[in-house]
Amino acid sequence: MKSSEALSPPAATAVLEACGLSAGWRQGKSATRLLRNITLTLPPGRFVALVGPNGAGKSTLLRTLVGMQSPLAGTVRLRGLPIKSLTVEDRARLAACVFTDRFDSGWFTVSDIVSFGRYPYTDARNRLTESDREIVSEAIRETGLSGFESRRFAELSDGEKQKALTARAVAQDAPLLVLDEPTAFLDAPARIEVFHLAARLARTRGKAVIVSTHDVDLALRHAEELWILDREHRFSSGAPETMALSGALGRAFDGPVVRFDPASGAFRALSESVPFAVGISGDDPVALGWTFRLAERLGCVIEPEDGHYDASIKVSRTGHAISWELEAAGKVTRAASFETLAELLGRLIDSARKRPDPT
Repeated sequence: MKSSEALSPPAATAVLEACGLSAGWRQGKSATRLLRNITLTLPPGRFVALVGPNGAGKSTLLRTLVGMQSPLAGTVRLRGLPIKSLTVEDRARLAACVFTDRFDSGWFTVSDIVSFGRYPYTDARNRLTESDREIVSEAIRETGLSGFESRRFAELSDGEKQKALTARAVAQDAPLLVLDEPTAFLDAPARIEVFHLAARLARTRGKAVIVSTHDVDLALRHAEELWILDREHRFSSGAPETMALSGALGRAFDGPVVRFDPASGAFRALSESVPFAVGISGDDPVALGWTFRLAERLGCVIEPEDGHYDASIKVSRTGHAISWELEAAGKVTRAASFETLAELLGRLIDSARKRPDPT
């Protein structure tokens, strides 16, 4: 069977499969197992975010899944083919990867770097066809690098370099796209662009996309599935909502100072102070949402389960003007700006924390 035929299985075949996978590294005759007995399946058109604390083994898992390091046990298949049976060229046609390793770019331009993604498909002289050049141009546009084509890669900022390497992987046009920490050097809008790009490639092109990230909030908002590695290197997977409510995210990230709050989908710093509970109401969703954020920033407990409030806040909006009524201990005060509300609420919190603990 020719290599090209081997890389064209039935459309229903999963892009990536692992069964009983153990991963780590070998030193001589000894082996250190970091990850054990992982089984997963990634179909076409699925966008997965891989999350976990530092040292959990995310990069080790990804490198093993794409054949950059050998598994210590178990099997990995790309498009139904055992990864250990594939040549380097075959793997390049099946999986496009961007890892955090330093990249020696020499004097190459952005256009040159992105064009490298087409070389698994070129002839013996590595000549690009007109179709290849169109794919390169489209990858540059999709990653927001239009106008950078002639810039030297070495002269780019870290964030721009990350975009160029992502564009190279997009131009590679493989069924599996793996991005390891692609948002590490990007500003907030650019991080969102990466997640939108990943979701779009999965949805419109049928790619299987894995993004390893520390941006848990963005992963919860955009990924179809979460893969989680916790501090004990245990693997779990499921829909983002399932992972949040099941406690899997908490088990992975919770520490002595920070906890994952499944109600808000965010991480909260724990306070050793007396908690201050507030109830917030209003009919304008935007003003209400930012009032919630202000109260959380000040360390308040929002609408506690026992229904006891130390204060209540009513939000009103007329045109562009927002106002608040803050009620505590039978006294109502009014605020006409977020700054004033923060000051009034802060005073109440400070006063409550100075009171002796009734216990």
